[in-house]
Amino acid sequence: MEFLLIIAWLVLCIHYVDTQAKHSLFYLFTVQSRRSVNNIYESSVVTFLNDTQIDSYNSWSNVRIPKQTWMKELEERYWEGGTEKLKADINLTSSFLKIVMEDFGHNESELHVLQWRNGCEVEKHSDSAGFISNCFNGHGYDGEDLVSDTFKPMKWSTSEHEAKKREGRLNVEYYRETVQKCEECGTWLKIYLHFNTTETSVGM
Repeated sequence: MEFLLIIAWLVLCIHYVDTQAKHSLFYLFTVQSRRSVNNIYESSVVTFLNDTQIDSYNSWSNVRIPKQTWMKELEERYWEGGTEKLKADINLTSSFLKIVMEDFGHNESELHVLQWRNGCEVEKHSDSAGFISNCFNGHGYDGEDLVSDTFKPMKWSTSEHEAKKREGRLNVEYYRETVQKCEECGTWLKIYLHFNTTETSVGM
């Protein structure tokens, strides 16, 4: 009887873990003010699914490289769509770097670096569809935290006193972008989890 109770307890624990799953998808962009031969800022991005790198892309080779075997099995439409997303976000990050450099009175005669980390976490309860529990956007400039926001509340915070003057503009300028990126992240997270064969019980 005691043995049966232990088995039942283990089954219950496994079920709880499976039905309370949490998954994450994050992108880390790095953009330098140094221009490459095609006259664009040198940029790179790596993607993390559940804290494991799944791909990389950079502007100088213009090639997206899968870092997990299952990524090579993505349907062509998803691979191409994901690649175009990375390219578009790199362009967005490059534009933001120009804004930040102008605000700080910097120019391209010196090397400056902007990093952008954005992504989302999705929770799955029981047999229901997953829902986005948290989204994050954080920018760093020349090794210092610059500005960040979360989905709830939708409020930018800054660590640099000098960046305070930009907070109002960023709230207006990037509010829609933040919501869009959050929803977009949830969509791609579900796609990647569907194709991920290295983990079990990750279906959404």
